[in-house]
Amino acid sequence: IKDLARLDIQGIKFHLLHLMKDTPLVSLYERGKLVFLKQEAYVRLVCESIALLPESVVIHRLTGDAPRELLIGPMWSLKKWEVLNAIDDYFKVHEIYHGKNYV
Repeated sequence: IKDLARLDIQGIKFHLLHLMKDTPLVSLYERGKLVFLKQEAYVRLVCESIALLPESVVIHRLTGDAPRELLIGPMWSLKKWEVLNAIDDYFKVHEIYHGKNYV
């Protein structure tokens, strides 16, 4: 993120990895070679990343969606408003904001 912050980017989209049925990554998951981020880890990663970005960078997306019937994981991603509320709470609890740690 620090490298991106130095570039002349106008906006950024944050999106977690969704594992979906009938994709090549399924075999890695089945062999234990792929693990999902916990919601808390994803929230921390997104928030700490946003703090490193200049305020001029538009945040277009904080999470993504996958069709329930195709999603293998992480299942917490289906609860989009819980994720967005957790991001908001993290900012408040840790007293950080967009651009706070940008240098």
